[in-house]
Amino acid sequence: MQKQTYSQILDLLELHKYFVVDKKIIQLYPKLANILDKKSAFLLDHPESCKSFEIYKSATEFFLDKGITRNDSLIAIGGGATSDLTGFIASTILRGIPWKVIPTTLLSMIDACIGGKTGINTTAGKNLIGAFHLPAEIFICKDFLETLPEEELISGKGELLKYLLLSRQIFDAFDGTISDELILKCAEYKNQLVTEDLHERGVRRLLNLGHTFGHAIEKSASLSHGRAVAIGTYWIIILYRPPLREEFKRLSETLKIDLKLEKLISKDSFRNFVLKDKKRLNQNELEIIVPANIGVSEVKQIGFEQLFSDLYQSELNACFK
Repeated sequence: MQKQTYSQILDLLELHKYFVVDKKIIQLYPKLANILDKKSAFLLDHPESCKSFEIYKSATEFFLDKGITRNDSLIAIGGGATSDLTGFIASTILRGIPWKVIPTTLLSMIDACIGGKTGINTTAGKNLIGAFHLPAEIFICKDFLETLPEEELISGKGELLKYLLLSRQIFDAFDGTISDELILKCAEYKNQLVTEDLHERGVRRLLNLGHTFGHAIEKSASLSHGRAVAIGTYWIIILYRPPLREEFKRLSETLKIDLKLEKLISKDSFRNFVLKDKKRLNQNELEIIVPANIGVSEVKQIGFEQLFSDLYQSELNACFK
């Protein structure tokens, strides 16, 4: 993981040939665009919607036609959706080639591009097809955040909330601003857990805090990933750790994250997405992450029906129709 200036990023691009790039970055950064114009760059419109079989197939054939080899690296430039797709392409093309990431969103810098989880979406849910394939290098350039839309910045802050609960060190370092130091601390914390537990059978599971409800909220309410995770985390706290509620609300207000839904969501839709969650243990149970205190969280096994009962018998039932 390397901290880079924008000038260093431009120098880095000259050394590589194959790229998957969020088209918005091309439009926002002319010098970067001029360099990539001479390269083999596959551009993504609306990257999250590009995490599909169709785009995966088109991109793979594009790079094969351009002559990519196992000695080449594939470079992702964009947010989490861009790195998800790029990593999955790299994990499968020619049975696996190296890949590197230049994250351009806060969410990607502190979370999405770290850890080797790659994948595409299906109608059944997010990231249900994929592979573990670690990037060879990650280049963090905070300059990209200067052009980040507010909603995408909020999405990154939603994942930051997760880290503030999971790590006492990150919590103590937080002064209300998104500093270079804080970004690196979050990235290093996740990288440490990934190093200990690549395939998510131990401590890495803690990073799923807020994601069981979060993914279902994201899909059912059409919210950004990070904000949905923040709301999902808040719901877990309301149900299973009420003493943390006020502290979590304080942190959310500091980061200007709205924990209220703009519209009611369908119980049927929400239930279907939760039932398809990757963290389910079997047809009847799944794992959820429950924060015990700042810096301490635990894995809890719970039955689906118990989870839905707890949810719908609480004040949160008012969020559904």
